[in-house]
Amino acid sequence: MAFHYKTIKVTPVLARNWEISKRCMAENLFKVKHWKIISGDYTLAPNIEATWFVDPPYKEDAGKGYRYGSKLIDYQKLAEWAQNRKGEVIFCEGHCGDYLPFKPLLDLKGVAGKTSKEVIYYQSSKEKRQLELFQLATR
Repeated sequence: MAFHYKTIKVTPVLARNWEISKRCMAENLFKVKHWKIISGDYTLAPNIEATWFVDPPYKEDAGKGYRYGSKLIDYQKLAEWAQNRKGEVIFCEGHCGDYLPFKPLLDLKGVAGKTSKEVIYYQSSKEKRQLELFQLATR
């Protein structure tokens, strides 16, 4: 588990919500049943045509909130891995991310009025072709 959460008392409302959530997950299982789960380091993932959503512990604050933090992450190696993926890459980071050409995404308001600036890196082998198709359609 990435984050440490406080244990809570299970109330009747929480129990009911869990039953509703289980039913919803069961109804949608067909959508993810074909997924292959790889339990291990990201480098074990085969480079196949896919949508790669990457949201690592942010570089700022040394991965604050995560059990292992981010001090051991080689962000340059992770960036190279991401840039070499086949398909679409969506990569999230905080404002201190400097290892990919991130672009501003949004400012999130958190607790106690604190705002965090989120940035994103997007890459797609189909992006250029999609834009060309759109330009042809508007002529």
